[in-house]
Amino acid sequence: ALHAGAHALLLGPSGSGKTTFINIVTGLLTPSHGSISIAGELMSALPASGRDALRRRTIGLVFQTLRLIPALSITQNLLLAQRLATGAGDAGAVRAMIERVGLGHRA
Repeated sequence: ALHAGAHALLLGPSGSGKTTFINIVTGLLTPSHGSISIAGELMSALPASGRDALRRRTIGLVFQTLRLIPALSITQNLLLAQRLATGAGDAGAVRAMIERVGLGHRA
């Protein structure tokens, strides 16, 4: 079990199942046996839409490959992601976040 606020490092050679494990934990894949609970909810028992909603509320996922829309700026990509997650966009919050991580000059 990994408790709230805890950090973990997942190591292993290529092909050992790290990506598969992450995809199962985040609900992108359903385990063939066993179960995954996230924030007290049984992720592995939810339908795809429920897994999407739980992931959106509780998990930060950064893909290895860039998943931005090339025709949009960084700010526009973040506003789009925010709108998809919450139904609204907050440009001020996006600007603050970009500045906080030191990427204001890239926005």
